[in-house]
This record gives sequence, C-alpha cells and structure tokens, in this order.
Amino acid sequence: MTYQANFERTEMKFILSPTQYYKVLSQVKKRCRPDEYPSSTITSIYYDTPDHLLTGRSMESPVYKEKLRLRAYGDVTEQSTAYAEIKKKYEGIVYKRRTGLNLTDAERWLSGEKHRFSTQIEKEIDRFVRFYKNIAPSTLIAYERDSFFADEAGLRLTFDKNIRFRTEDLSLLSGSYGEALLPEGHVLLEAKAPGALPMWFVRLLSENGIRKTSFSKVGAAYEKTLYQQRNGGKKYA
Repeated sequence: MTYQANFERTEMKFILSPTQYYKVLSQVKKRCRPDEYPSSTITSIYYDTPDHLLTGRSMESPVYKEKLRLRAYGDVTEQSTAYAEIKKKYEGIVYKRRTGLNLTDAERWLSGEKHRFSTQIEKEIDRFVRFYKNIAPSTLIAYERDSFFADEAGLRLTFDKNIRFRTEDLSLLSGSYGEALLPEGHVLLEAKAPGALPMWFVRLLSENGIRKTSFSKVGAAYEKTLYQQRNGGKKYA
C-alpha cells in the first residue's frame, strides 16, 4: 500500500448527525467515486511535550500550528508500515510531510534513537523531534474512514466514524480501542481540495443545515481528558 508523501490543500470539517450523514452520503456516492483506498481503520499516535505545548497551541487557533503523529492502517503488527508525519497549518492551508517506515524502527526513532536518514522528509521530522525536547506519545486516536474523490474538482471527502481515543497504553500494537469522542452515530466529514469547494457540495451542505466546524480530534481528546481528571475516571471500551 502506498500513500502520498507531500500534501498542500485546504481542509474543512463538518460534524454530521446520523440523519445528515445518510443524506450527504447518498448524494456523495452519486457525484464521487470511491478513493483508491475507500475504507480503512486508521490509528494514530500523537506526540506532545509533557506540558501539552503542541495541543495547547493548536487549541488557541493560531495563524500557524504544527503537530507530529505516527499513523498506521488496518490491523497493526510489528512488521506493519507506520507513517511518521508532520502536519502544519498556516492561514488555513494544510501542509503534510510524511515517510513510511517499519513500525518498530519508527517508534524507536521518534523516541529519540539515532536514525539513518534516506530522505529530506526524514531529516525534517528529526529536526522536529529534536526541537521539542522530551516529546513523547501523548494520545491515541482511532476511527473507521470511508473516502471518496471527485475528479473534476480534485475534491477528497472522508467520513470518519466511531472516533475514539485513549491516553494510556500508547502503542499501535495494542489495538484501536478507546473512548468515544462524538455522540453515538455522529460522523466527522472532512472536505479536502486544492482550491474552492464545488458548488454542488456547497449546496448539499446548505440544504442539510451543515456548518463548518473547527473540530480537532486530538484537541477534543485533550479537553475530555482534562474534564475526566477533574471528575475522576476513564471509560475506555
């Protein structure tokens, strides 16, 4: 399985109720084709400093923000490919730089072990790790994703279902279990395009009363964790 290493695009997010989800999905299926990898389970480890510097900055909605994560697809084993990725956002434009490695090698590298670089992207990620001292796994996010693509607009639409998280047992090898981030049946829709969204999609959102949101999976997990710390208890499934 191959994945694009460089991205530059506009991303918009929308939280759909169960009713909105089924209405939007039915129209998307008429307008778009399934993406190259149409359905997958995605599990990501987000890295942060002990004082949650990166997550805290991101939640302040600055002009520029960045994050580091390690991502895998499907059932994960020690021989799985994991993708170390820097995600940056500047003035609404998202830039991603990532590289695929053996899971064990990737985890050791991001934990601070020396790594023999083979690409410029790996050098950039290593500088990121060295710059944020004591950076370490902070949160696991997992979900099931369905993806669609509209050729005429370069539009990619992803529907993320059963979004869940945990802040303990932070290994991709431990599976994708976790606590729900959204109410049951709610879905996160992300629209990703190199330019403006096509009018048919804008009308579809308007007709169904769907508004853009600034929802961040890792930010929502952080807020929920803080709430739990104040009130006691975690509810991992």
